[in-house]
Amino acid sequence: PATDTWTFVDPMPGGGVCGSFMTGYAGNFDGTMVTGLAWRDPCDGVAFLWTEGVGTVDLGRNDVEDRSSRGSDISDDGTTVGGYFENNACGRRNAIWVNGGPVEFPLGEDSCGEVYGVNTDGTMLCGVAPGAGFVQEAYFYDSTIGFVSIGTLPSNPNDGSIALGVADNGWVVGQNGSPFFSFLEGWIWTPEDGLMPFGDFLDLRGIVYPDGAFFTSVSDISADGNTIVGSWVPEGGFLAEAFKVTLGPPVAAFMADFEAVNLDGAVALSFAINGDAMANDFELVAELDGNSWTVPVTGSGSAFEARDSSANLAQGGTVTYSLYFNSEAGNTLV
Repeated sequence: PATDTWTFVDPMPGGGVCGSFMTGYAGNFDGTMVTGLAWRDPCDGVAFLWTEGVGTVDLGRNDVEDRSSRGSDISDDGTTVGGYFENNACGRRNAIWVNGGPVEFPLGEDSCGEVYGVNTDGTMLCGVAPGAGFVQEAYFYDSTIGFVSIGTLPSNPNDGSIALGVADNGWVVGQNGSPFFSFLEGWIWTPEDGLMPFGDFLDLRGIVYPDGAFFTSVSDISADGNTIVGSWVPEGGFLAEAFKVTLGPPVAAFMADFEAVNLDGAVALSFAINGDAMANDFELVAELDGNSWTVPVTGSGSAFEARDSSANLAQGGTVTYSLYFNSEAGNTLV
């Protein structure tokens, strides 16, 4: 904290000889809660939750199963801890603990894998689950829509993947990797664009990074999705270095809406932009079977209309409309 003081997490109560061995994995928004892995006799690993002023609670034990477990992440509001709870079938299961309660399995009681990321209020999770073949693959879980398989990058279909962090907008970050080799590749998944290498994502956003850089892992993302951290290897290098990318606010698209409605013998068109313009700033071109003509545009500000009553429409078929914006940069297809 800003006071430059250390706060030591209380040992696991009743932990015996092993009770003082603990590793913190994540904290909530203001650092008043911490989760991770603690040990207790007979030296089994268990998930713990430490709360300032309250102390350490053993999350891993319940009345049903006495299994090893771990808390890998905690929501910013402190309500939800995500991690794993072991079983006999596949070692680890995706598990959460809500408000310090008993273990829950949001993907099902036999959901092999592990929760690695939890969003601000615990309504979104990410981690690993069984994928195609013999590898585990990344997933996104939303309490309102359920489970979404992220899959793996197409560079090597035999690779597995792991999701490490999730933002409140549903963006998920993680890494691809072979179960047999150490080669890793970082990625990002968004509900809008799907899965892509992290470098491709930065290219789409117009963010400049060193030529030849290769992103080996994308390990976490802030709640608002604007700050992303991980590791990368510079061109010609072989040692990974840390990176932080700050995206900033999204830039609004020029076009806000475009609609064409088929009428009896005519087509009514309307469109809107994010900004202000005049009707003569636009050129609307219609094309049908190699014939093209210009459709007059009316309106001003951000909303515009056009009505195509050309005799060319009488022949039927598919009409393609292209809208151009005229500026000092030239005639741009928008």
